[in-house]
Amino acid sequence: MEIRSGSIYIRQADHLLDTGHVVNGHKHNFDHTTFFGQGLWKVECFGDVYENGAVVEGQRVKLREVTIRGGSPHSFLLIEADKMHTLTLLEGPGCYACIYSHRTHDGDVTPEYTGWNAAYV
Repeated sequence: MEIRSGSIYIRQADHLLDTGHVVNGHKHNFDHTTFFGQGLWKVECFGDVYENGAVVEGQRVKLREVTIRGGSPHSFLLIEADKMHTLTLLEGPGCYACIYSHRTHDGDVTPEYTGWNAAYV
Protein backbone atom coordinates (compact mmCIF):
# COMPACT_ATOMS: atom_id res chain seq x y z
CA MET A 1 0.00 0.00 0.00
CA GLU A 2 1.32 3.44 -0.88
CA ILE A 3 0.32 6.65 0.87
CA ARG A 4 1.13 10.28 0.12
CA SER A 5 1.06 12.10 3.45
CA GLY A 6 1.94 15.76 3.18
CA SER A 7 5.62 16.10 2.35
CA ILE A 8 6.40 12.36 2.57
CA TYR A 9 5.58 9.16 0.70
CA ILE A 10 5.02 5.93 2.63
CA ARG A 11 5.11 2.39 1.27
CA GLN A 12 3.93 -0.41 3.55
CA ALA A 13 2.64 -3.96 3.35
CA ASP A 14 -1.16 -4.21 3.34
CA HIS A 15 -1.16 -7.14 5.81
CA LEU A 16 0.86 -8.54 8.72
CA LEU A 17 3.83 -10.66 7.67
CA ASP A 18 4.77 -14.07 9.06
CA THR A 19 7.99 -15.20 10.74
CA GLY A 20 10.62 -15.96 8.11
CA HIS A 21 9.37 -13.34 5.63
CA VAL A 22 12.31 -11.94 3.65
CA VAL A 23 12.45 -8.75 1.64
CA ASN A 24 15.20 -9.75 -0.77
CA GLY A 25 18.27 -7.63 -1.38
CA HIS A 26 17.53 -4.42 -3.22
CA LYS A 27 18.77 -0.83 -3.54
CA HIS A 28 17.12 2.58 -3.62
CA ASN A 29 18.03 5.73 -5.55
CA PHE A 30 17.94 7.97 -2.45
CA ASP A 31 18.29 7.66 1.33
CA HIS A 32 15.05 6.78 3.10
CA THR A 33 13.86 5.74 6.54
CA THR A 34 12.31 2.38 7.36
CA PHE A 35 9.93 2.18 10.32
CA PHE A 36 9.41 -1.24 11.91
CA GLY A 37 5.96 -1.26 13.50
CA GLN A 38 5.83 -4.83 14.78
CA GLY A 39 7.97 -7.98 14.97
CA LEU A 40 11.67 -8.65 15.40
CA TRP A 41 13.67 -7.83 12.26
CA LYS A 42 17.21 -8.46 11.05
CA VAL A 43 18.48 -5.87 8.58
CA GLU A 44 21.64 -6.57 6.59
CA CYS A 45 23.34 -3.88 4.52
CA PHE A 46 25.91 -4.70 1.85
CA GLY A 47 28.41 -2.69 -0.19
CA ASP A 48 29.97 -3.25 -3.58
CA VAL A 49 33.35 -4.93 -3.96
CA TYR A 50 35.86 -3.07 -6.15
CA GLU A 51 38.87 -4.34 -8.03
CA ASN A 52 41.12 -1.96 -9.96
CA GLY A 53 38.55 0.81 -9.51
CA ALA A 54 35.65 -1.19 -11.00
CA VAL A 55 32.73 -2.92 -9.30
CA VAL A 56 33.07 -6.71 -9.22
CA GLU A 57 29.66 -7.98 -10.36
CA GLY A 58 27.91 -10.43 -8.05
CA GLN A 59 30.19 -9.77 -5.07
CA ARG A 60 29.16 -7.86 -1.96
CA VAL A 61 30.67 -7.21 1.44
CA LYS A 62 28.45 -7.00 4.54
CA LEU A 63 28.70 -3.48 5.96
CA ARG A 64 26.42 -3.96 8.95
CA GLU A 65 23.76 -6.14 10.49
CA VAL A 66 21.26 -4.88 13.04
CA THR A 67 18.32 -6.39 14.87
CA ILE A 68 15.33 -4.14 15.48
CA ARG A 69 12.25 -4.74 17.62
CA GLY A 70 9.26 -3.20 15.90
CA GLY A 71 7.33 -0.66 17.93
CA SER A 72 10.26 0.06 20.24
CA PRO A 73 11.63 3.59 20.77
CA HIS A 74 14.44 2.75 18.31
CA SER A 75 12.38 1.19 15.53
CA PHE A 76 13.49 3.59 12.77
CA LEU A 77 16.48 2.89 10.52
CA LEU A 78 18.14 5.02 7.84
CA ILE A 79 18.70 3.06 4.63
CA GLU A 80 21.37 4.76 2.55
CA ALA A 81 21.06 5.23 -1.20
CA ASP A 82 22.69 2.62 -3.43
CA LYS A 83 23.27 0.20 -0.52
CA MET A 84 21.98 -3.32 -1.07
CA HIS A 85 19.89 -4.36 1.92
CA THR A 86 17.78 -7.31 3.04
CA LEU A 87 15.07 -7.41 5.71
CA THR A 88 14.28 -10.69 7.50
CA LEU A 89 11.42 -11.12 9.97
CA LEU A 90 12.82 -13.22 12.83
CA GLU A 91 9.69 -13.15 15.01
CA GLY A 92 6.28 -12.39 13.56
CA PRO A 93 3.80 -11.18 12.99
CA GLY A 94 5.53 -8.13 11.61
CA CYS A 95 5.05 -4.98 9.61
CA TYR A 96 7.26 -2.20 8.33
CA ALA A 97 6.98 0.94 6.23
CA CYS A 98 9.48 2.74 4.01
CA ILE A 99 9.31 6.53 4.26
CA TYR A 100 10.60 8.66 1.39
CA SER A 101 10.92 12.37 0.64
CA HIS A 102 9.20 13.72 -2.44
CA ARG A 103 11.76 14.79 -5.06
CA THR A 104 11.95 16.74 -8.28
CA HIS A 105 13.32 15.18 -11.48
CA ASP A 106 16.69 16.69 -10.48
CA GLY A 107 16.61 14.75 -7.19
CA ASP A 108 15.98 17.78 -5.00
CA VAL A 109 13.68 17.30 -2.00
CA THR A 110 10.35 19.07 -2.39
CA PRO A 111 7.35 19.33 -0.04
CA GLU A 112 4.90 18.24 -2.73
CA TYR A 113 4.34 15.06 -4.71
CA THR A 114 5.78 15.44 -8.22
CA GLY A 115 4.85 12.09 -9.73
CA TRP A 116 8.52 11.22 -10.29
CA ASN A 117 8.54 7.52 -9.34
CA ALA A 118 12.35 7.22 -9.29
CA ALA A 119 12.22 9.10 -5.97
CA TYR A 120 10.55 6.07 -4.38
CA VAL A 121 12.54 3.24 -5.96
